[in-house]
Amino acid sequence: MLDVRGLTKTYPGNPPVAALDRVDLAVEAGRVAALIGPNGAGKTTLASCLVGLVAPDAGSARLGDLDLLTAVGDQRRAIGYAPQEEALYPVMRVDENLRLFGELAGLRGRDLTRGVERVAEAFLVTDLLKRRVRDLSGGQRRRVHNAIALLGRPRLVILDEPTAGVDPSTRSAILEVVHGTAVDTGAVVLYSTHYLAEVAALDAEVTFLDHGRAIAHGTVAELLAVHGSDAIELRFDGPAPAASIDGLPVVAIDDLLRVEVRDPRHHVSRVVVALGEHASRIRSVDVHESDLDTVFFRLTGRRYAEDESR
Repeated sequence: MLDVRGLTKTYPGNPPVAALDRVDLAVEAGRVAALIGPNGAGKTTLASCLVGLVAPDAGSARLGDLDLLTAVGDQRRAIGYAPQEEALYPVMRVDENLRLFGELAGLRGRDLTRGVERVAEAFLVTDLLKRRVRDLSGGQRRRVHNAIALLGRPRLVILDEPTAGVDPSTRSAILEVVHGTAVDTGAVVLYSTHYLAEVAALDAEVTFLDHGRAIAHGTVAELLAVHGSDAIELRFDGPAPAASIDGLPVVAIDDLLRVEVRDPRHHVSRVVVALGEHASRIRSVDVHESDLDTVFFRLTGRRYAEDESR
């Protein structure tokens, strides 16, 4: 089990940046935990602390009986890590890259050969083994990069934005391998992403990070039950009106008016009529059924996609 308690990291600056603010996280063996948050939420800093690249200011992190914050040498081989930035040698062939990192993970001889074959097959790069990395497409390089994290059959796998910039077929292949790794090997998989749609495919538990804080944790069903809501969202020319609509919960933020109502598709005309003279200023009307984006909105008052575009 991965058990993180009160993990804190502040980077110096004017003002200082609280990258992690007393983050707690617990993940059982055989499960995928998705870390979700916009850029700058603290996902990469959390991963960096767990693998020993960044020293936290406070807190603890354990993988079973292994203290991740003090682990050295062979103890680090319990962790497989694929950072956000690709870590491959472009002038070497794919098989040479995999063998090099396999040896660093402690594999030798027949175990090394089988390990390379296993991850190459899983990530659909068997046909690329004799090609130089510099000659691969971006999606192919990302497959090889992520494959390295699984070479030593680690107890903890940390993948930081593993599908960033890849094509749909590569994304599907990576998601399938990630889910299978947790189920088949019993590893804890920490999957950092800002793509909300990937979470359902992974059957993952979810931790929302925002400005360095863990603001919610649970399965998708649990988060939707507590924080989800169906809604109609209207954008206006100018500030949204502070309107009251038949007793329905209404939130006005800048030019956005959000009306929370069950089965929103059947209430659009009712809401527009209730706005009276303000209806002439409507620029757009969107219907939102409960999903992780609405959970993020309920927790922060911000749209997830808008945070990403900024």
